Amino acid sequence: MALKVIPKSDDFLPVYFKTTDPLGTDIGYPTPCMWYNRTTGSLFLLKSITLGVAKWVETAGSDSLPATTSTDPAINAAVTTAIIDNYSGTVITLTAGGNAQTLQSPTDVGIKKFVVVSNDTNGIFTIDINGITLSAGEAQWFIWDETAWIAITAIDAKDLSFTPAGDIVATNVQDAIEELDTEKVKRIVSVDTEITRFDGITGDIQGYSSNAPTISDAGNIQAPGGIGGGTVNTLTVTGGVNTFSLTKGSASLDIAAAVTLDIDKSLTIDGQATTITGAGQANTLTLNESLTVGDGESGTLTYSVASKTLTVEDTSVVNQDLTSDASPGFSTVDLTGITDTNIPYMQAGAAGFADSPLSYDGTNVKCTALSQIYGLLPSTKTDSYTVTTADLGKSLRMNAAGDKNFTLPSMGATEDGGRLTFIKQGAGKMTTTAVDADCIDDSSAAGTIYTETNYATLTLEYVHGMTRWVIISGNGTFVTT
Repeated sequence: MALKVIPKSDDFLPVYFKTTDPLGTDIGYPTPCMWYNRTTGSLFLLKSITLGVAKWVETAGSDSLPATTSTDPAINAAVTTAIIDNYSGTVITLTAGGNAQTLQSPTDVGIKKFVVVSNDTNGIFTIDINGITLSAGEAQWFIWDETAWIAITAIDAKDLSFTPAGDIVATNVQDAIEELDTEKVKRIVSVDTEITRFDGITGDIQGYSSNAPTISDAGNIQAPGGIGGGTVNTLTVTGGVNTFSLTKGSASLDIAAAVTLDIDKSLTIDGQATTITGAGQANTLTLNESLTVGDGESGTLTYSVASKTLTVEDTSVVNQDLTSDASPGFSTVDLTGITDTNIPYMQAGAAGFADSPLSYDGTNVKCTALSQIYGLLPSTKTDSYTVTTADLGKSLRMNAAGDKNFTLPSMGATEDGGRLTFIKQGAGKMTTTAVDADCIDDSSAAGTIYTETNYATLTLEYVHGMTRWVIISGNGTFVTT
């Protein structure tokens, strides 16, 4: 059988199969590893190499016992109690898939004993030893601790404990080194010295007490963690051309309650969908100079609950629809192009307001174009008709050959001063009848006034305080009843 070298891995110690015992000059081996003398069955552990001298220690329990061999063993057949008692190890050769082996207890359970189980490199199959899978050419070292078999594995950095300190939270050496590498530039603490370069910093920038980082030279701060710490935290940009940029992902500038963001000079927001939100607190946006919002479409300016003020001291241009769901009051309204005291009218085609011929000086209403003042709106009837308050101010004409009647409307305080004019055009008698307790001139309550005179006219005005229709003017003969 050829000599076999079992390579080192995270789970197994390398075992070197030799025919002699090791010497102090045998230094070309990894620490730790095992040396197995197949001739004598002795097993040695390389503990260290110091000043070019290897320290090989023969393991207790080897007792110069030889190793045995087993080909295609049945379950546990290669690690029976008899084999454990009489051999220091077993070399297993497989020609097919191996049956799992569980090391049996030694007869004398009070001893400490080492056993090596090896999967012969001549094979191509794997075999499980105490739950550990050995591929061809691999070996596993076990120690009996008086109660059970313990697998001895190679020691790596994960097996060395580490007490967490500072910002390192790992509990083994391997993880602590990896964490330190990840966070190696996490913090720069500035107490009395100004930090002037920030290139390549990718962690938190932490200030303590009243001292904070200051940028006074060109450089970039990349701080995924944050800028803060201490009692007074300030990031001051003092020199060169400085930019505070949020270029990736979702970013926010969070100003907590009772905290002030002071911008002494210019603040430029060049982008889309920009929102400044203040909710649930007393929020103030104070601009001593100008506010420009351009190249936008939708927007909301909301004042609610308490009294608010929007003051525009200079030019204000509203070039969109202006609507209100309330009843706004205006102390004055100045219509451009309208002469003082003139009453405007709306021109056709949404051309805007223009001067009308009417004006009011606070006392008198004047008309500068008498030809534009028209008479009463006429309404001709050919049968008896009940007048409504909507007819007030009209000229009602009766054009009928037979006798017909106009019945006046029921009047009240809101109709006080309302006038009606009646004209008889036809040959028939025209009668006008009052309702309720109203009188017509000297008629009785709900009385009448009639005429048979051709082309007779009569103008009446209602006086609410007298509940009476009085005659303003007339032409022809009229009789009251």
